[in-house]
Amino acid sequence: MVLGVQDLKVDQTAFSVDLQTLFVTNVNIPDRYLDNVEPVLQRVYNFINAEYLRVDNIQYKLTATYLLKNKDTQEIRQWAGSFMPSKENLSHIHDFTRLTFDFVNVVTPLCDRNSISVRLALHNVDTKWEFEKLTSIVINFQAQVSNDFTVLSRRNLTLTRRHGRRRNHASFPLP
Repeated sequence: MVLGVQDLKVDQTAFSVDLQTLFVTNVNIPDRYLDNVEPVLQRVYNFINAEYLRVDNIQYKLTATYLLKNKDTQEIRQWAGSFMPSKENLSHIHDFTRLTFDFVNVVTPLCDRNSISVRLALHNVDTKWEFEKLTSIVINFQAQVSNDFTVLSRRNLTLTRRHGRRRNHASFPLP
């Protein structure tokens, strides 16, 4: 089963960083869940606490998937994350923050459609593309874990080397 931005899903991967592993989890929350997002955010929080059991300093950041429209051609393009990450602009939702017990209370107001639309409106960016419609919120969680962290093997994310770097990826519905 292939899951996309229309699905409430989890994507996980791991990257080698020095003698440890960066364990990354993206949780995709489709636009249709935003009217009653608190129960979904509580599920996300519970899932992350179970996946990152005994891991300190879990960081998270909110991004989004959304449609951009070309002002000249009317072409529509799906986009994920910051539209121009290398430039200084307001087109992002939330910077990395340490995961704490008040996650649901902190993130709930950030999931307001109107606020997100304003944030993604590409302020001060010289482009023919403009924000058209929010598709989903993506919450990116990450933390450094040991190479033998049990979730890595359970999700088949253990790093192996073959002809350079290789990374595994897991995608599944949010439990």
